[in-house]
Amino acid sequence: VFPPLSGVKIEPLPKSAYVAGLSLGGILQNVNFKGDSAMLTVESEPALQSVRDQLNKFPGVSLIVMGHTDNKLSDEESLTLSVKRANSVVNHLVSLGVDAKRMKAEGYGASLPIAQNMTDADRRRNQRIELRVLDQ
Repeated sequence: VFPPLSGVKIEPLPKSAYVAGLSLGGILQNVNFKGDSAMLTVESEPALQSVRDQLNKFPGVSLIVMGHTDNKLSDEESLTLSVKRANSVVNHLVSLGVDAKRMKAEGYGASLPIAQNMTDADRRRNQRIELRVLDQ
């Protein structure tokens, strides 16, 4: 059992999002992207630096970085964007000095919403990055 990533703001997943194999981890707060792109915003930097700092404290910890989108795009476009966003986070963490072998990027498109996608606020909640600590 690995220690939690203390100091990293992670919102617990709502009960509705607990799907087989995805119940560990949580939503990484303050990591956002420009529009419907995989380009991280400048405001994401402190959160990603915090993840880097925690991973440096626990060199045995590996992560799955999971990208999610809302339902505005087609299923195929959503899946592609979610994979690109997860890869963007992994690549940024690598640029901050985290070993790429410790992370795996996965995209889920709009397949696992945590809100109903009825309002802009719901859609923003569904556009998220989740972190899951891998058992080793």
